[in-house]
Amino acid sequence: MLQKVFVTKYALSNGIEEVEMEVTLNPEHFDKKCYGRWKGYSQCFYNDDFHLTKEEALIDAEKRRKKKIESLKKQIQKLERMSF
Repeated sequence: MLQKVFVTKYALSNGIEEVEMEVTLNPEHFDKKCYGRWKGYSQCFYNDDFHLTKEEALIDAEKRRKKKIESLKKQIQKLERMSF
């Protein structure tokens, strides 16, 4: 059954994408996945790459943004310490 999902895997480059895909939830293994057509291609997303509600997707996108900012700060510090 097709269900609306919010893809956050590429949130920092494309934003949060709203797509209809087949969703499989496996609570026994704490696993979830969705598959279907995305941007003209067959695609599969797992676990935290997509969310079932917009609110969860926004929280995840914000978490990804903060993580990327921290990573970039570390890169800047490393480059500033370099000398030639």
